[in-house]
Amino acid sequence: MTMTSSRKYKQQLDLGVDVLHQDIAVAETEIAQSHRGQPPMKRVKRVTIQLQERLQKICRDRDETKVSRRSAEGAQRSRGEINKLLKNHG
Repeated sequence: MTMTSSRKYKQQLDLGVDVLHQDIAVAETEIAQSHRGQPPMKRVKRVTIQLQERLQKICRDRDETKVSRRSAEGAQRSRGEINKLLKNHG
């Protein structure tokens, strides 16, 4: 082995060891959570998240529409009351 090939081999070996340490850490965390009765996190599909966001937007838009409709109805009522007062006192 030349010096550069042995250096590459050591780098690859170090990388492999690091990956194994990370796997061990993940496994230990999952085991600890399991012992505490904490279920593993479930992955949520992107489609599900997008549909939930769309539904929330639809609900917000509907609520805003209700508020603006009420404001418009209130303004019409106020104009009607003002016109009555002007007719009665004018």
